[in-house]
Amino acid sequence: MSSPLFVVKLCPDALLHRFALGSGVILMLVGIFLVSNMEWPFSSRPVVTVFWVLDCSWTLRGLAAGLARVNLIILDLDGGVRTKDSMGETRVGKLATGSFIFARVAWLRLRNEGGGVYTGLFMRSRMNAADWHRLQLLWQQSRLAFGHPAGP
Repeated sequence: MSSPLFVVKLCPDALLHRFALGSGVILMLVGIFLVSNMEWPFSSRPVVTVFWVLDCSWTLRGLAAGLARVNLIILDLDGGVRTKDSMGETRVGKLATGSFIFARVAWLRLRNEGGGVYTGLFMRSRMNAADWHRLQLLWQQSRLAFGHPAGP
């Protein structure tokens, strides 16, 4: 078990979650516009558009459901990931491909043992400075534990 100093507890931010959902809807609409203006046969455009809308809708539905399922994310030095829901039930998971943490923003994709996926946007300006610092330290120090190769 990791030291409590090397555990980060993240609470999803509803405002950032709505921002991610809104930008997803906007990108879906942009995609519809782009597909309708491509130089494909006219008969294939509706088919591609329907597939695009279904894929985007599936992704956005999962993103929206994630906020209802996850109230707390706990990351530790050993690469362990746990989530707690509104009922207090804890689930073990792992960081999924596509997660990143930069200087001011983090995008975390989590997959729990039941196969559910949670995707969350986190910003340094909306978090406790100590928690953000721990999150960055964990990311840098335990890349192998989270399944990412060590980087420069």
